[in-house]
Amino acid sequence: MNNEDFSHDLFHFYSAKVHTRTSRNWVTEEGLAYSWGNAYYTKENTGEIARQAELIKVLKEYLAKHPETDLHSLFKNHFWTDSSGIFNHLSTDYKVGRLLSSLICDAIEEQTGMSGINQLISCGSLPDRFTSFLETTNKLIGLNAENFNARVDQMLCNYSK
Repeated sequence: MNNEDFSHDLFHFYSAKVHTRTSRNWVTEEGLAYSWGNAYYTKENTGEIARQAELIKVLKEYLAKHPETDLHSLFKNHFWTDSSGIFNHLSTDYKVGRLLSSLICDAIEEQTGMSGINQLISCGSLPDRFTSFLETTNKLIGLNAENFNARVDQMLCNYSK
């Protein structure tokens, strides 16, 4: 990508050294890689990699124009591929589901420290990645599918990086 910032991939590399492949939760890992590293892909107009703060700003602008948006649906349906169009002016490669995961991971780290982060990374992928992720976030900070929209909306409002 003609960019020397490998922080996203370095996070995955080191996580693999600490966590087994079967215990790793990829929803968590992608969120942490977006938060602690970068969004991996380059912006089409500049060749720079977007950071979490830039993508959060764009998402907040989108949500201000589309207040009926279901954040839980964005999270689950736009994690592996993104057809939401929210970031198209930057790149079609950025995924809003991963950005929301990064925001949740930030809250976990803030409220529970590395103990919570390690629980979230190692919560596995069964019965599926999202279920494992939300079961663990519910245990750690009370975030679940039922209160997802309200809690994540509050996280977005409080975001200040």
